[in-house]
Amino acid sequence: MTDTYTDAACRGCETELWFADSRHRADQLAAIDICKGCPIRQACLDDAIATGDAWGIRGGLTEAARRRLKSGRALKPHGTTAAYQRHLYRGEKPCDLCREAGCEASCERQRAYRAKRSAA
Repeated sequence: MTDTYTDAACRGCETELWFADSRHRADQLAAIDICKGCPIRQACLDDAIATGDAWGIRGGLTEAARRRLKSGRALKPHGTTAAYQRHLYRGEKPCDLCREAGCEASCERQRAYRAKRSAA
């Protein structure tokens, strides 16, 4: 890993971005964006998983995302309510598939609520 660090997109960037806690989501997203175009992103991620690095953004993933990846619990695909919530949590505009899933879930909750009220 140290041999390839000279090619890293994060080289010369502020270290604080990669170690921002979840309350500073904008900093985390900035670090993740820098990682997206990095030529050693996969090597960095592989190193973080292999060494069990539990801090910061590595290979474009937070420590929580790396734990999920390592445990085999992948992120839910687009077009699910979980993915819709993930977009919102990240401060992103939901994609069309996720927005549709979020709207459908909301409508379903409203239907269930109305049915419950009319039965009472």
